[in-house]
Amino acid sequence: MEDYFYSCKIKLEYNKKSYLKLLDMYFRPEEFFESIEKGLFEKIFPKHPDYIPSHKQIEKTRDFLTWNGWVFRGHCNSTWKLQTKFERLCFNKNFGRDLFELENGMIREFRRRIQKYDPQLASVDERDIYMLLSNMQHYGCATRFLDVSFSFFVALFFACGYLELSAPDEKPVADKKPDETPKFSIYCINRMWLEKTYKQKLPDELKKFYEHDEFGKSVETQEAVWNYIKNYKLNNPNSDCKNIFKSVINMTPFYINPRLDRQKGSFLMPTNPYVPFEENLKSLIKPNSDEKYRILKIDVEYDNATLIYIQKFLDEMNINHAVLFNDVEGICNQINFKTRLPNDALTLPKEKKQSF
Repeated sequence: MEDYFYSCKIKLEYNKKSYLKLLDMYFRPEEFFESIEKGLFEKIFPKHPDYIPSHKQIEKTRDFLTWNGWVFRGHCNSTWKLQTKFERLCFNKNFGRDLFELENGMIREFRRRIQKYDPQLASVDERDIYMLLSNMQHYGCATRFLDVSFSFFVALFFACGYLELSAPDEKPVADKKPDETPKFSIYCINRMWLEKTYKQKLPDELKKFYEHDEFGKSVETQEAVWNYIKNYKLNNPNSDCKNIFKSVINMTPFYINPRLDRQKGSFLMPTNPYVPFEENLKSLIKPNSDEKYRILKIDVEYDNATLIYIQKFLDEMNINHAVLFNDVEGICNQINFKTRLPNDALTLPKEKKQSF
């Protein structure tokens, strides 16, 4: 698929301060992007973004925090595409069932079995699709939701917090081929643009729901959006539905579980389950426009030394396994993680002489 986003690469060379380039991208975006291409900053962050009326105040924050209104996602391998778990589970596999029927069957099975583990979830309105899917995603089900975060640094953690050192020697291999150099990536998506654009793509039958429900949070709106393609297929049985209502919705459930809260999490949901997530997202980009700059893919080339410094920096900011997951498994992963960090608390203290 042809790139529908803007992509650039950051090379973190063997240097203790090299990781600061990533901080420059976030805290000094104008200098960072202008150093890549003149005028690039204004393409990515236009002076007068056309936000929807209720988000007009966001425009005033541009000089304070440029990334306000964006969401982020980290990949520890830069070759990975934007794919949901449901897409990875079902696409190119012959289940002998319609994907929409399969998806709804998974939701029904979750509702049937969750009561013994989480009685409150069992009482959720069956039409509250977003609440059900967000919790299914939380517990590991393959859903149509794609995890994103409002925090650049949380996304950076998921991009490099699980990476292992490639070799005992911290220095890069001189004869390593470019395509063999390890890279992780961070996707940056303008949430405000996304919300404005997907509403322009709504079928006429759905627009009426947003007249009194601007953010599409009511169960009536959710149900209408979720079932639109199913109803279309019932009325058009010979259609494969692959070109119907392709879009992506940014969604944060009303009730936020502790993990979602700690990770400043949110979700992106493709409206058409019959095509890949990226095809849904690409459909929002107008050809020959600057809209591709609303989706950025930052590939980060690193070596062992820079990886350790980034991981240490995130840990110092308290962005780590134990905090983001807040369970026994997260604590154990953090204990393992700390063994690689320099000058960390796991080093044994000197024995103190006992006094009586």
